Amino acid sequence: MPFFEKFKELQFKMFGASKELQKDHMFSSRPEQWPLMKQGVAYWLDRESNKQIFCIGNPLVWWPASLTILVYFGLLGVYLLRRRRAFYDIDEECWQKYIFVGCLLLGGYFLHYLPFFPTEHTLFIHQYLPALLFNILLFAFLTQHVLDII
Repeated sequence: MPFFEKFKELQFKMFGASKELQKDHMFSSRPEQWPLMKQGVAYWLDRESNKQIFCIGNPLVWWPASLTILVYFGLLGVYLLRRRRAFYDIDEECWQKYIFVGCLLLGGYFLHYLPFFPTEHTLFIHQYLPALLFNILLFAFLTQHVLDII
């Protein structure tokens, strides 16, 4: 079988397999629960000794990163309002960087997060990790931005 036919067959099989997954699972979660880390997932359980390996994020990283999106948009609103009134708190280069990096990181975050909302199959918190990476980068950028303007 030629490569592209095999590749096409594989894609259809993967798409079909994801639709056949179990709908309810003890550790499944919905996307709206992910930013607040309301539920983790067990990677390994030992029924005899009740030992387990559990995936849960670090709250000291996860929760501040989740708040960062609100802080970014709040600060953006303040900057836009003050610029409209001809108060320029930051120079033009800093403003362009704020907009560019914010659009880049928020774009990456939303492109990795929003597609899970209409998904009907079983979802787990580990599927949020790529979006969380963009969120953590935004947190680092915003922290540096605030330290630079102080």
